[in-house]
Amino acid sequence: MGVVELAKSIVSVKSPLSGKVVEVNPLLRDEPERVHLDPYGQGWLLRISPSAWATEHKELVSGEDVALAMAEHARLFRLGDAE
Repeated sequence: MGVVELAKSIVSVKSPLSGKVVEVNPLLRDEPERVHLDPYGQGWLLRISPSAWATEHKELVSGEDVALAMAEHARLFRLGDAE
């Protein structure tokens, strides 16, 4: 979907679904901090028209399941481990 530049790194943002980008949030050009301040409101990145919804939507997580999924992601990639 894009690339986000953080204070100490550059991170790729991957879409959880296949599809075609149909809209990009124009507000983020001048106010990229909206991504952090209002991610479920005016801080959205883009809108897509999914091409494989029937199979891919089953892999989406929401609500309390997000914290568990992110903890597993961090464990898999050893994020937070002291080196």
